[in-house]
Order: sequence, then structure tokens, then C-alpha cells
Amino acid sequence: MTVHGAAENDLGMAGMGPLPAADTPPAARGRALDRLEHLVAGYGAQARPLRRVIALLTEQPWTIGDLVRASGVARRTVEEILDCLADDLREEPGRPGCAVMIKEPLVVTYRDHFGFDELHRTQLTDPLAQRLAARQALVGTMAELVAAAPPSRVDLDHVPATGETAARRALWMDSTYDLAGARLLCIGDHDLTSLAACSLVPNLSATVVDLDERLLEFIDAQSRRRGLDIRCLFADLRFGLPAVTESWADLIFTDPPYTPEGVTLFLQRGLAGLRDTLRGRLLLAYGHSDLHPALGWKVQRAVSDLHLTVEAIMADFNGYDGAEAVGATSDLYVCRPTAATWRQLAGAAPGPRGRAAIYTRGRQAVESGSAGPSPAAAQELLAAAAAGLDGGRLVFIGDGAPDASPSGPAHVRLATALRNGLPRSVSGRGRVQVAADLTADPGPWLARTLLAVNADRLVALVPAGHADLAGPASFGALGGLVAPKWRLCWRRLAGERLALVEAAPIETAGLTAGEGMVRWLLDRAHGKVGNVWAEALARGAAPGAAGSLTRKDARAAVETAVADPGLLAATLMDLPRHQIARIAAQVARTTDARTTDRRTHR
Repeated sequence: MTVHGAAENDLGMAGMGPLPAADTPPAARGRALDRLEHLVAGYGAQARPLRRVIALLTEQPWTIGDLVRASGVARRTVEEILDCLADDLREEPGRPGCAVMIKEPLVVTYRDHFGFDELHRTQLTDPLAQRLAARQALVGTMAELVAAAPPSRVDLDHVPATGETAARRALWMDSTYDLAGARLLCIGDHDLTSLAACSLVPNLSATVVDLDERLLEFIDAQSRRRGLDIRCLFADLRFGLPAVTESWADLIFTDPPYTPEGVTLFLQRGLAGLRDTLRGRLLLAYGHSDLHPALGWKVQRAVSDLHLTVEAIMADFNGYDGAEAVGATSDLYVCRPTAATWRQLAGAAPGPRGRAAIYTRGRQAVESGSAGPSPAAAQELLAAAAAGLDGGRLVFIGDGAPDASPSGPAHVRLATALRNGLPRSVSGRGRVQVAADLTADPGPWLARTLLAVNADRLVALVPAGHADLAGPASFGALGGLVAPKWRLCWRRLAGERLALVEAAPIETAGLTAGEGMVRWLLDRAHGKVGNVWAEALARGAAPGAAGSLTRKDARAAVETAVADPGLLAATLMDLPRHQIARIAAQVARTTDARTTDRRTHR
């Protein structure tokens, strides 16, 4: 049995009183053994995991967290075992209330009673043990990377897998598939599976699609440092998969939120990323507590509803530093699409909306009952957006419609705005001012809305604790990112845990040539970066920029300025924020340099 990592939260002996002295009377010891025997007997043929916990307690002291990870048994069951054993446990000297084991004089009794020797003799051999032993450097590297990665976000159901698990996934894929020259798509990659796989197989290409901008920046920096072929793209999967990843991958890996809604969504997006609809595979990490089999059934039914064949389920394959409710482990599902999968997807309704709950925790948890803003907050949003409209058009972006009257604002869904910008039917001619309900924003929607929407005014309603609200007069990195396009300010709503962000467009006449070229890109965030940039050079579009180029020369200039063709093929909407900033800096630098050079030679 693999022991997974160090304890994340050592909460001590929950539910237990002070441990008795070493000279506990034999009668008390017998009562502990009787209680435990009764508990184990109640599990019948399924008692082996409990016996494994008991065996571990005879070997060394354990914290509850470490014992859960070592055994793969749910924390609640481990606590039941410890409650039964209370009279026969001792605390590790120097660590009161944290680490315990069965008292030494009773070790032989418990081992004989619960078949210690038989457990060890019949334990199955880990098929990856030999490869893991030979790749300890990879295991160590992944452990260091997991420790250095951005902190987990509870609201995104982040629970970090161990470094050994990341290496195990890579080794298993390498032992099962021909990865050399293949393409791996990671639908979410908080566990850094892409780094492990590409470190093991250097000529493997990987793409990571994730909502967490911090994680994308970390993986991008680590892959560049190591010379790995990993492309990082942003996506909130509720709004779709980046177009450049559709029909791209040979193999999909995902460790989604452990809800039927989350698993369904992540698998649907993974299917959209497969280029081989006949032989492609999806690898799914999923686990449920032995105490709640109905939860497992619901997720397995979601897999079945997609008409996926489950070719294998490898129990307890993944280990985590956390997730103790499910034994700090999850299984690895190997899924293969059938012809019915593609028919089902073709006839399926569009994906969930932005407010759709797919997580187990936080504001967007399935059981949170998340709703839109209060009527008062919605009306304040509309009033702020309509200020100075003077006969123009007011557009509301969001999943609800705070004013559905015929005279109310035009309504555009958030998914529509983020995928395509404002439809021509509502932007049209004349002044357009926008109110955006982003009260369910998990973090990146504000920046993406500012990129996606072109308007004469934009007001967004966001959580008051939004990460981009650095101060009333400053938006930190966000302010710099959209500086050539928007001037930002914000204020907190009275009596609400919400804030209004107001964005006014920047006059292009006051921009430098480089800033003007960046503005051109920001106003066309849904176009491929390479195409939009080359078009601007060919037109001489930026204010104050040097004269136009031929289309061929413009394309050559763009490809010379940015060596990574993957960035040029993506849209700004698909790029992580750090890459958008990198592209913008390069665009401004090369534009200003070319303009200066042109003026010098006149």
C-alpha cells in the first residue's frame, strides 16, 4: 500500500477523550477489542480495508490524516476505528493528541486477531512499483512542483494530488499508450499531470485548459524552463472549449469536480477535444466515499448517459493531500466513446450557463442555491450603466433578466458575450452602454468581459471581495492589461456584498503608436492574434504608426516578433492573462520601434 504525502490538516483525535494510562486494566482492553471486532464484523466480506487500518496502527504512530492517506479509508470510518480502540491506543511521545498507535504489549494480540500476516501475504503487488522505483527523480521533481504550485482554491474544488500521483499517472500512460509524438489534453490540471507526462516523454505535446490563471502561469513558466511542449489556454468550461483545442488531442485527462454536473461537463469538453473519435480515450479521476455509494452511482450514471464505454476502473489509483472524506484517494476510469456518444452530443442542448453550479464547495456549489443579485442591486446596476445614455441602447449581459419589460434593456447571455462579443443585432449603430451581472464571477469573468465587449460604457456588478479590486483608484494588473481600452473605477454598494465596476473607453487620439496597436488587438479579442495583428500592420491601423505593409510582409513581421506560433493561432480570449500581457508588450515594443525607425529614415 502506498503512503501518500504528509498530513494537510492534522485535527487530532476527533471525538475521543483523553487516552488512558499504559496500565489500563485487562477488562478495559477486552472491551476495546470487543468493540472493534463488532465494528469489523458488521462489514462482512468488505472488512479488509478496516483490517488494513488496524494493521497500520500496529506498525507505527499515525495522525488521522496520514492514516486516511495510507489506507485509502474514509476519515469517518477511520475515526470509528479509533473510537473503538481508544482504551488500547497510546500517543506518540512529544506529540500529544496528534499521532497514536496500538500499545506495544497489545500489538501481537491485535495482529493475531485481525490476520496481520494474511493481510501482508495476500496484498496485491502494485504493477507500477518497479517503474516508480526507477523514476524516483521524477517523483521528487513532481513533489517539489506540487509544493511550489499556487495554493488550492476551495471554491474550485482544488485538492492537490501528491507528487507521486502525478508521476504515477505519467508512467501509467507511458506504459499503456504510444505517447511519442502524441497529443495530450488536460481538462483542468491543478495536479500538474501535463508537467509529469511531458517530463517523462519529451516529444509528447500537451495542452492545458483551466480557469485558474495562476495555475496556467505556473505551468507555462515551468514548461518553458524545462523546454517542454506544453500550451496553456484559459477557459471557463461552462462557456465552451477554446476553438484551437477542438478535435486536437489523442488522449484526454481530467480530474473534475466530484459532482455529476462537474463530471458531465468536463467529459463533454474532453470529447470535443478528441481528434480520433473511434480510438480516442478519456482518463477520468473520480472517487466517492464507501459510506455514500449513491454519489458514486450518480456520477457513473452521468458517464453512462454520455454512452461512454468504461474499459477499466483502477481503484485507489490517485492519492491526495486532502479529500479525506473519500479516503484521500480516487479511482482512474478509462473511458472510450461509442457511436452513440457522438449522436448524443450532437443532439444535446447547449452547455450550462455561467451561474450553473458544478462544484461541491463555495458560492457555486451544487447545493448552494446560488441566485442572482437582489432587485435593488440589479436596478442600481442598470441605472449606473444607463447614465448619460441620451437615446442610445442599453444592453444587459447576464443569465437573468432584471427588467424583462418591452422597454427594458436588450438581453445578451454572458456565454454569448464571452464567446462572440455583443451581437450586431444589439450593438448596431449609435451609442451602446452595457450592464453586466458578474455576481457569480469565480475570478476571471471581469477581465474577460472587458476584453470581449466594445461599448461606450460598461458597468459590471461583481463580488465585493473580487481579486481584481485592488483599491478604488487602482486595479493592479487588470488596470494595466486593459489600459489602452478602458479607464476603470469601482465603488461598493451600500448594504450589499457587491461592488460596481465602471469602465469608460479611452480616446484613441491620445494613444502612442504602440498603445494604438494594442488597442486594435483588444478591440478584436475574438480574432486570432496573428491575423488581427497582421491586418493592423497591413492597414497601418494604429494611430501614429508607420505606414502599411503588404499582407505578406505584415505576416512575416508578426511571425518574426513572436516565435511561438501557438500564441498567434489563439485568440486573446483563449490566452491566460500573463500571455496577453506578454503579447501586448511585444506588440507595443515592435510597433514603436518600427515607427521610430521609419521616422529616422525620412
